[in-house]
Amino acid sequence: MFTGVIRHFGEILSAEAQSTGVRLTVRPEPALTSVRAGDSIALDGVCLTVVDPHAQGLVFDVVQQTLDLTTLSKLRSGDRVHLEPAMRVGDAVDGHHVQGHVEACGVVSANESKGAQGWRLCVDVPEALMDSIVPQGSITLHGVSLTVATRHKASVEVALIPETLGRSNLGDLQVGDSIHIETDVLCRTVVQTIRSMGLGGLDS
Repeated sequence: MFTGVIRHFGEILSAEAQSTGVRLTVRPEPALTSVRAGDSIALDGVCLTVVDPHAQGLVFDVVQQTLDLTTLSKLRSGDRVHLEPAMRVGDAVDGHHVQGHVEACGVVSANESKGAQGWRLCVDVPEALMDSIVPQGSITLHGVSLTVATRHKASVEVALIPETLGRSNLGDLQVGDSIHIETDVLCRTVVQTIRSMGLGGLDS
């Protein structure tokens, strides 16, 4: 479990193809201390297991299913990514409860300053996820916990404050770029429960 508050960047040192997927080696910035093999770390919002925490960087094995759902297969040496260690008992939940289970990729349709509205990031969202997105609810984009400013029929808009722009790479995304989406687990659970009980369709 994570909070969606990014405190570390990572630099991709290598991305090596394997028979079962890809092995990523990532150098955290600033350095992460007390990382052990088996620990969970979210990389751009994707929960991965540390295979080897050696001095040069953290090693992760990424299976094909994860590669199919995310943009991790496109990572190359030198790329900058978000890193967040898993929550520990007693940690503050400064964002919201994030599982690190990316559901799909969206597409950036706008990412710019809109004057008095501030910086706005707009993402086209797959239809299957829209029922789990509500105005002023939570959403995770590339591992960052954000509040839904506006929910459109097939897209979502979030406001990026200067603190978020400075602590993430969301401001660097270009129109047409893919971005990881994880909807709020509480909202998603309610939607799936309603559907499983056959209580009727949900108005998108």
